[in-house]
Amino acid sequence: MSPRTPAAPTSHPTRNRVLRLAMALGVLVAIWLPHYAQYHIDRSPVSTNVTDASLAQPDATVLNEIAGMRFAIRVDLPPDKLIAAANAAVEGTLKLPILDSAVPLNGFPEDLRVGTSTAQLILASLGLERLLLDAYDASQDPRYKQLALKRVVDFATYEAQQRTSSDFLWNDHAVAARISVLAHLWRVIRNDPAVAPTDKREILSLVQRSGRLLAHPPQFTVRTNHGVMQNLALMQIGVAFPALPEATAWKQLGLERLHLQAGFYVSPEGFVLEHSGEYHAFGAELLAQAVRLCVLNGMTPPDWLVRDAELSASRLVQLIRPDGSLPLIGNTSAGSRFSIPDAADAGRSPLHEHPPSTAPIAEAAHLLPVSGYALWWNRDRDTDLLSQTVINWSKHDGHGHKHADEAAVQLWADGIDWLTSTGYWPYDMSNMEDTYGWPSSNAPHRIGEKRLEKREIELLGHISGAPLKAVDLERRNANGERYRREIVQLDAATLLVLDFTTGSGTGSETIWTVSHRLNVEPTKTPGQFVASLPGQTARLGISLATPPAASTTLLRGSHAPFAGWVVNGNRPTASYALRVLVPSADSVSGALFSLYRSSDAERVQLRLVPGATPDKWQASVSIGETTRQLRRDGGQLSIDMPPGGAQTYTWSAAPDVSAERATLKAAYAKAIQQYPPTRDLSTFRLKLSYLVVGLALFIELAWWLVARKRPALQRGVPLAATGLAVFWAAFATWAVGFYLH
Repeated sequence: MSPRTPAAPTSHPTRNRVLRLAMALGVLVAIWLPHYAQYHIDRSPVSTNVTDASLAQPDATVLNEIAGMRFAIRVDLPPDKLIAAANAAVEGTLKLPILDSAVPLNGFPEDLRVGTSTAQLILASLGLERLLLDAYDASQDPRYKQLALKRVVDFATYEAQQRTSSDFLWNDHAVAARISVLAHLWRVIRNDPAVAPTDKREILSLVQRSGRLLAHPPQFTVRTNHGVMQNLALMQIGVAFPALPEATAWKQLGLERLHLQAGFYVSPEGFVLEHSGEYHAFGAELLAQAVRLCVLNGMTPPDWLVRDAELSASRLVQLIRPDGSLPLIGNTSAGSRFSIPDAADAGRSPLHEHPPSTAPIAEAAHLLPVSGYALWWNRDRDTDLLSQTVINWSKHDGHGHKHADEAAVQLWADGIDWLTSTGYWPYDMSNMEDTYGWPSSNAPHRIGEKRLEKREIELLGHISGAPLKAVDLERRNANGERYRREIVQLDAATLLVLDFTTGSGTGSETIWTVSHRLNVEPTKTPGQFVASLPGQTARLGISLATPPAASTTLLRGSHAPFAGWVVNGNRPTASYALRVLVPSADSVSGALFSLYRSSDAERVQLRLVPGATPDKWQASVSIGETTRQLRRDGGQLSIDMPPGGAQTYTWSAAPDVSAERATLKAAYAKAIQQYPPTRDLSTFRLKLSYLVVGLALFIELAWWLVARKRPALQRGVPLAATGLAVFWAAFATWAVGFYLH
C-alpha cells in the first residue's frame, strides 16, 4: 500500500477574518478600558428606607453649617446684587461680577458647555443653585427654591445616565463642591410636602453617586488642594447624610487620606505648600473645616490636624495685610479680600472667620526656610509708615500652582502693591504660559528662559535685624547658569535689590511690575522713575543701576513681550512694568525703591561701585539730601550714614532644613505612589482608536489582495496569524505603556 499524502490545510476565511478583527478589538479594549475604569462606580439609586431616614436627621442647624462650608469659586454677593443675580437666573441668564459677560441658561447638559471655563466650573459645581438657595433664604421668594430644585433634579437625572466624563461633569473640584450645595437644598426641601418623593430620592442618589466618585481611588487628586476638598466632601456627607450606607466608611476614608496629604500639604512652619498666598488662605480655611467636621462626625480631631489648622491660621495672620489683601505670590488675585478662620478651639464651635486685626502691627522678620519665604513687617517710628515685604523662593516640585518666580519680591504700603506680580490669570485667556513663566514676576532670569527648565534655589544667608533685614538667594540651573539676588530692607521706606548673573547665554531679564492703580513716569535722570497713585501724595522712587549695554523699557499691557499685567478680580488689567534687559552673560545690576509722601519728585539714586561680586560690593544710596554707603565684605554688611554714623550687621548662615525638606519629599512620593495621578486622555485614546481601525482595514485589504492574487499563500494562515498577534500585542504595549503613560 502506498503512503497517504497529507491533506492541505483547510482555509476558513470567515473564521480567520473574525480572529483578525478580534485582535484589533482587543487592542481597542486595552486602550479604552482604563478610561472607563476611572469613572466606573455603582450608580444604583438609594433605597426608600434611606430617603425616609434622611428626612429626620441630621438637625437643620447641622445641615446649615455644612451648607456654609463652600469649596466652589466664590460668588458671594451683597443682598441687593444677590437678588438681582437670582432674578436674572429666573429669566434664563447667569450674571455674575466674576464673569465678563452674561451666560445664557438652557438647562443641563447644555449649561455645562457654555461660557468660559470659570462659568462652566461654577455651573458644574452647582454654584448657581447655591446662589438661588441663598437668595431664597434671604427673601423667601419661592421662585428661587423651585428653580434650584428643578435644576438640581435635572442635573441628577442627566448625571445618572452618564458613563464617561465630559466637560466639568466629574471634575474633582466640581464634585466636591456639590456636596454642601446638596446639603443646603436638602435642608430647604426635605420636609416640604410639595416636593415629590421621587425628586427627593434623585437628590439623595446624586449625593450617593458623588460620594462613590469622591472615594474612587482613580478619581483622588492626592497632590493638591483638590484632594483635600474631596476628603472634606466625604466628611461632609458623613455629617449631612448619615443614613447613606457608606457614609461612615467615607468619613473615615476622608480623614485617612487627609492624613496622607498632611505630610506634604503644610510645612512644619505652617505654610500651605501650594506656591500661592491665596491658596494658603484657602488651605487654612480647609484645615479649620476639617477639624470641625471631625467633631460633627463624632470623631476626636487628631493632634496633627489641630496643629496644622492652628499653624496655618497663625501664619495667615502674619501674611494678611490690614486691608485684607494678600501678596500676589503665584495664583493670587489683586482686589480680593480675605479673612482668617478661627481655629483655636479644636472644632468645638461652629466655624467663623474674622477680618484682620486693627491693632498696630509690630516690626517683625519671619524667616520660613522650609517653605521658602521671608516675610517682613517694617515700621517707621517717625512717619508711622507701615510696609510689608515678602520674598518668595518656594519650590516644591509636583505641588500645585507653581509659577517660575523664585527670588521675586513684593512690596506693600499704604494699601498699595508697589512691587507685585501678575497673579492668577484666567485659564481661558491667551498668554497663559507667560503668566506661569518668568515674565509674571520680578525674579531675575535668562531672556527666553522656559518655566520648566530644571533648576534649584538655595537660601545662602540672612539678616533679621531691626530696621535692617536681608536675604541672600542663589538659583542654579542645570546648564550652569547662576542667578544670585541679595535683597536688603534698609528701613520701612527703602528697599535695595542686587542681582548677580553668571553664565546666562542670551543675557538676563527682570520685569518690575507695579499695581494697576499706579502711574509710572521717567524722571529727567536716566534710569530713574516715579510711581504714583493719582490724587494722592504717596510715591515710589525707583533708581536702576545697570550695565552700559542694558536697556530699560516702560511697558503697559504688553502681550509680546509679555509685561505690564495684574489680575484684578479675575480680570487681567493693564499695569506699568519696567523691563530691564542685560545682553551680557555675566552682569551686576541693582534696583533701589524708596517710598515717600510728597507731591514733588524726591531724588532717589543708586550707584554701584565697579567690580562688585556677590560677597564683596559697595553701593551708594541717595534719597533726597541723605546719602548712605553700604558695603558688603564677606559675612559683614555695614552702613555708613552722615554725619559719621555707622553700623555693621553680620550675615547669618541659612538654617539647615535638608532633613525637613527630605521628609516633605518622601511624604509626597509616598502619596503619589499610593494614588498615581490620572488625567483625561480621551483625545489621545481617540487618535489611537482611529489608527487601530485604519490598521485593521489595511490588514484586511492586504489579506484580500494576497488571497486573490496568490491563493496558495492561504496555507500560511497559522504562521501569519501568529505574526499578527505579535504585532497587535506589541502595538498595545506601546500604546498603553508608553504613548498613554
